[in-house]
Amino acid sequence: MDTDCDMEEDSSTEGSEDDGSGPSSNQSSYHPDTKPSADAAVRNFLQIAATGDSAMDIRREPVIQAGGYALETAACTYGTRLFVHGIVIEDDDFAFWYYDSSGYLRTKHTLSLFTDFPRLAAVLVGFARGDASQWGALPPVISPPSSGAYPDHFPPKSLAGHSFDMTRPRRKGVVRVTLKAPIFAQYGLVGRRTFLYKIETNSVIANTPLVVKISYQVVGRKPEHDVLAIANKTRVGHLPEVHMWSDLWKLSDGVRQVFYERSKEMSKDETNIATYEDRVLRAIVYTEYLPLNTLFSDPDNLKLIPVMATQMLDCLHDLRYKAKILHRDISCNNVMYEMRRGRPYFILIDFDFAAILDAKRNGRPSVEGTSKHRTGTLPFMAHELLQDMIRMSMPNYVFRVVHRLRHDYESLFFVTLWCTITMPEVTDKKLKKRLVDYVLQWETSSVDSVSTFKSNMIRQLSPMQDAPLPPCAEFLRRFFKAWLISFSKGYKLFDAITIKREEEDLSLSDDEEPEQRPAEEFDMETLGGFICRDAIIEMLSRTKVMQAINVETAKEPRSQSPLASKKVPKSPKVTRATRNKADRAKKTSTTRKVNVAQKSQRASSPKRLNPPIVVGRSAKAVSVAKDATTTSTRVTRSMTKKGKV
Repeated sequence: MDTDCDMEEDSSTEGSEDDGSGPSSNQSSYHPDTKPSADAAVRNFLQIAATGDSAMDIRREPVIQAGGYALETAACTYGTRLFVHGIVIEDDDFAFWYYDSSGYLRTKHTLSLFTDFPRLAAVLVGFARGDASQWGALPPVISPPSSGAYPDHFPPKSLAGHSFDMTRPRRKGVVRVTLKAPIFAQYGLVGRRTFLYKIETNSVIANTPLVVKISYQVVGRKPEHDVLAIANKTRVGHLPEVHMWSDLWKLSDGVRQVFYERSKEMSKDETNIATYEDRVLRAIVYTEYLPLNTLFSDPDNLKLIPVMATQMLDCLHDLRYKAKILHRDISCNNVMYEMRRGRPYFILIDFDFAAILDAKRNGRPSVEGTSKHRTGTLPFMAHELLQDMIRMSMPNYVFRVVHRLRHDYESLFFVTLWCTITMPEVTDKKLKKRLVDYVLQWETSSVDSVSTFKSNMIRQLSPMQDAPLPPCAEFLRRFFKAWLISFSKGYKLFDAITIKREEEDLSLSDDEEPEQRPAEEFDMETLGGFICRDAIIEMLSRTKVMQAINVETAKEPRSQSPLASKKVPKSPKVTRATRNKADRAKKTSTTRKVNVAQKSQRASSPKRLNPPIVVGRSAKAVSVAKDATTTSTRVTRSMTKKGKV
């Protein structure tokens, strides 16, 4: 590719890839078995591209069409492509494009089929002679399978069989991670492009199945494992367990290096703004959790929807007020579960967009984001954030809406409603189509339409009355209405205060500025206390569904938080006494095992025997075996000298 390239507007800044405004929305993804979200995204692309009276007008937008092909190529191969090439042909002119997770590049000049044929032919021959790395294969830090020729074709169907090295925190040695079956691939071209695989390791990491999340993360953002470490330190529940992590490769180490250097030079000039932000290919190993559709596809399990809601309300509340963290990307893909004591325990995952809040800045992020878009997933984003996205096109726009906890609560509401409508099995085809069409508008409609729909839903009660629900979920309608009552009360109070302030400002002359009122006058975080965890749960507890859950929970020991099952620390004296007793028991056990080893040696042949295997795999067992080996060997030697053996 010609190095004399224009760098188009680069969408690599924080949050830009999952603002929900384009086909790279996090909700759309490829799964091994079903691809409904991907098909919806394709339809959305066609609607955007066909701007005229007919779908044939897509020919007028070759750049959009080429971008759609690049999107399909990058998203459908489960992370096998680092970048994608494209050629845009208009009349007889050829333009060459390059797409990766940081954005897109194009050649500054086009080549004419007639006047520049020798150069054009040379470029095409160069493409034909390129190897896998020049067609977008991942860097060698992720190794292909060692058996057989590779690749038989490019790209491979997935990264199954590929492997790479990682190190465990505070442990020595290298762990070899081998990718197995793909689980998830984000439907996106620019941005994180997250993909998940089941894995195997050459050493035991945990007693549960593991998965690895690999994604292209902005270098300047706080890593997800660091955010989770802060949350775990403050004892927030319902979080995923992280076992190890590693930064594998930076985009600036490859073909992007020249543009990264140019971007740094541009940032030194006050008249230019750097358009490139480096990204790193990061791998994080988690415990494998279960997706929500495996639970709520059974209509009998819909009674657990309120359980999921209350557990996630607790998690989001504790994140905000204990750990000073906002998640900012609540979606049905980011809530999972595992079974504990026969009951589902819900887990909040994917903290890539989480923000660390600063108490001195009234709950705002400690570091201002550089994103040109809002973070979130379109079907679940709060209506205020969507309205703010619409205002972005206005001249002299500045962010007016701060992402707050109440916006995550609103996203959680739409997640629960989405699960209730889409996940239960419905046999009636007409009803199923009606349900699908109802939620499809959250994903495929324009941002303006989705914002209007959600605003009416949150601020009024009538839309919930008309919302279609499967017959098996009709008992949850009052539950959702109760949730909306809390939202409606908060926004009505907010609107009343806003109107009052506007009326006071009307009396001012054009030269006078409105009075600066202290921020403490009104609680913007909870809108007067109506949109907070306790107020929402109190309103939900009035429904029969929640009352039944509360009665059932009261009959059994509480197990909502894994920390609740931990024993209360004992006093130092009791601890020392217990430790001494355990040490004495350990010494007695070791002595007995040594005696058994001695008797076994006496009863056998006079030849020197290997010490018997005393215990199994645990660390304690290993230390006991070593003690037994040393002792039995020493006794055998002394007996040999005395002629007893």
